[in-house]
Amino acid sequence: MAIKIQLQSEKGAHMRLYIRFTLSFIMCLLSANSFAAEQKFGDYIVHYNAFASDFLSPEIATHYGVTRSRNLAILNISVQQQTIDGNRVPVAAKVTAEATNLFQKLTALELRQVNDGDAIYQLAEFKINNGQNIDFEIRLSIAEQAIGTINFKQQFFTD
Repeated sequence: MAIKIQLQSEKGAHMRLYIRFTLSFIMCLLSANSFAAEQKFGDYIVHYNAFASDFLSPEIATHYGVTRSRNLAILNISVQQQTIDGNRVPVAAKVTAEATNLFQKLTALELRQVNDGDAIYQLAEFKINNGQNIDFEIRLSIAEQAIGTINFKQQFFTD
């Protein structure tokens, strides 16, 4: 399925719409074919996933400053707070993440915050090999207050 959006005088608005649609589409695909999850800590909801960077289109990768490669993966984290009326608003959280491979080599992932309209993401790029299992530990805090830790394991395929 391909969607083509004509970029004319409102190029920026159309590009943001295209990018958001593409990211939403990717999240749907990832939830079915890879790893995507959410976890609640009180009134905070953390969405996180990891995927090979060559899964992104060249346009999306360029927009977010991500290198597309079958041997690079991306860890994507976003935090929202559920308000009293049930809405979710993005929150700028302090996020640290570590990845451990089968040989117990620990790597601190370098996360960078991306503000895209009303969305806030934390992205980290890291190397992967075909069939590699990686254990992730993600620690989150808001206003110097720890809100939780997420641990998950994922296997990556590059072929």
